[in-house]
Amino acid sequence: MKILVSIFFLLFNHWLLFGQFNPDAGLVTPFTANATINTSSGNNKAFITDRNTNTYWESENPLPVNYIKRDDLNLFKSKNSFVASQNINYAVDGDINTKVTLQPQPLTIRFKKPEFIYFLSIKYQTEKTITLSITLASDSIKTITLKPEKNYQLQKIALEKKIISITLTNSRPYNLFEIAGLYKPPVEYVLLDLNKPRPVGQIAIRALNDKQVSKIEVLGGNNKSTLHKLFTFNPTAIPLIPYLLNSEKNIRYIKIVFHLPMADYYKVKLWEVDVYNYYGPFGKPPDAKPARHTYGESFGINAFWGWGYNVYADQIPKDKGPGAFRELCSLVRNYHRLDWDIKTPGQSPDYENMEAREGTLATPWLDWDREYRQWKKEGFNIDATLLFNNNLFPDTLWSDPYRESFNLGKSFVTHFVKNKNFINQIEVGNEPWGYNAGTYQQILSGFADGAHETAKITILPCAVQAYDPFPDANHYIKRYLNKNNLQKIDGLNTHFYNYIFDKNGIQTAINPEDPRAEIWAVNNLIRYRDVNLPGKEIFVTEFGYDSDGGGETCTHSVCIPEKLQAIYGVRSALILQRLGVRQFYWYYFANVAYNSYLHNRSGLTSSSNAGFKKKESFYAFKKLFQQLNEYRFKKIVSENQTLYAYLFTDRMNNKKMIVWIPTYTNHFRHQWVTIPGGYSVKEITPVTDDPPIQIKGNKVFLSGNPVILKIIE
Repeated sequence: MKILVSIFFLLFNHWLLFGQFNPDAGLVTPFTANATINTSSGNNKAFITDRNTNTYWESENPLPVNYIKRDDLNLFKSKNSFVASQNINYAVDGDINTKVTLQPQPLTIRFKKPEFIYFLSIKYQTEKTITLSITLASDSIKTITLKPEKNYQLQKIALEKKIISITLTNSRPYNLFEIAGLYKPPVEYVLLDLNKPRPVGQIAIRALNDKQVSKIEVLGGNNKSTLHKLFTFNPTAIPLIPYLLNSEKNIRYIKIVFHLPMADYYKVKLWEVDVYNYYGPFGKPPDAKPARHTYGESFGINAFWGWGYNVYADQIPKDKGPGAFRELCSLVRNYHRLDWDIKTPGQSPDYENMEAREGTLATPWLDWDREYRQWKKEGFNIDATLLFNNNLFPDTLWSDPYRESFNLGKSFVTHFVKNKNFINQIEVGNEPWGYNAGTYQQILSGFADGAHETAKITILPCAVQAYDPFPDANHYIKRYLNKNNLQKIDGLNTHFYNYIFDKNGIQTAINPEDPRAEIWAVNNLIRYRDVNLPGKEIFVTEFGYDSDGGGETCTHSVCIPEKLQAIYGVRSALILQRLGVRQFYWYYFANVAYNSYLHNRSGLTSSSNAGFKKKESFYAFKKLFQQLNEYRFKKIVSENQTLYAYLFTDRMNNKKMIVWIPTYTNHFRHQWVTIPGGYSVKEITPVTDDPPIQIKGNKVFLSGNPVILKIIE
């Protein structure tokens, strides 16, 4: 009976954990998801809000002909703008194939007020020449002859004048198919009805159009006829651009207006519009909870064999390589290249051969044991991310992914965990985002099963995200995790970099508190975790900023100054603690010895080319480690646009508070800020080497540079 009860209990728990699997549980639904879409013309309007930035709506070309059917462009489509001496309904209906037969007496079309017309379009059929007389607002008359040789052809008559009336004269009856007049510059538009007023804070748009569009305006409001301008959009910007409004505004209607040059056959495209509240696609952060782990147990760095010296770690001077970085963390993550261990998945890694100093099957000189031994000697806990991708180890090499990865997991864990105790956790892949999804899913399942059968070890998947279902990077969580392999992993893994595209489509760095900063994508993983993996933890195994410093320049678009890298880096780490992230690793320990390029200048030191000089970020993280190593996040004291203040405590309930102004510019401009909560400041330590910080009771002279306050209540 007890056995039956136990089996029932296990099955019931399994259903609770995995019966309600939702692969899209992390997504935030934009207000535009159920919007009613009206467009000036064109097809595929559903693509505008499908969240896929590679699909698009395309308009018709308003010129030379299509404007004729548009009430907003063709003056003659507005019956209230003129009076005609004969019935010409079928000649002003916007259809160039319908007609009206007119008698020889003159047809006069008189406008109720002088109207500016860029050009007239006219189509007719006549046996005799028609005389077209245009009375201008200047009282002069422009006369044009319309000959039978042009029958059935749509003719364009340039004006760019204000006119009072038009008269057509013929000595014989004739057919008038259409007369039209462009009285506004050509535009196309998309009108989104959000169905009711919504608290709009972010609008993300992709509207690449190049030179076919001269200007794009984004309008908003609650009355379709009186919308106000929210912002203008650069038509030549290539990516999806998130616009943050100055403040949330209650808006029901959003209209994107495309202004075109006065040229024939130009069209417009709109690839995506997503509308959110202030928090955007990442959603509102969850309520903070006290951390279960100290800062020292949470922060780490990314590194690689040889630490940039291209020799084993035990050959590097004590104050360099792992010895230097132990001053600022106790966690390290290594990119363990699978192609260094085996040539094909079917091979069993011969780590015993490696232990005998005869290398691996793929790399005769390699001895991972020697490298890892030194890292452990320095006091690091090691996260090994098993590095494979289509460039280094193509997915086509796997003939039986589950079985091959099971054997690999068993061999890997037997040697590096069970026998050597070198590795504390393993990621099955770093960023294998080009891999076939089904192949990766089987690799993850097989490796995890082989690993867990061998020893108790934390197994994480490759880095994924849960906020964008159609990313260019191909790293949406649904591709890699399914209902089956979720049961085999011990947490979720992600990478983020706080880079966005500015109004010109240039990638740039932003402060971590900005709701568009990717650090807040942890929110989506939390939502996903709470539905599909309750109780499991989240790991951020890469985050960072590129900067100059250490004797090396940083010239690509996301680069920030050296000191700002330190400030943004520390602020990011503190936010990650507040979000409950189990571990977070800075990328990278040092600059890459190559040209200035994305992520190549994210090091805490310069590269080997400049002698691994320590940057300000190195010293900032060192100070943070010294101050908070035994402390853990306790609660939010303040988290708004004026002040961020987080309380940390140690085992003895000693308290430290980290405070800063969440600046996005003017980072070093100080101002007096009151620390809420009735705390008294006993001691103050800036994260970077600033002049002494002034204190007046519970007021601190703060800037964007975080300071650590030793406090008493």
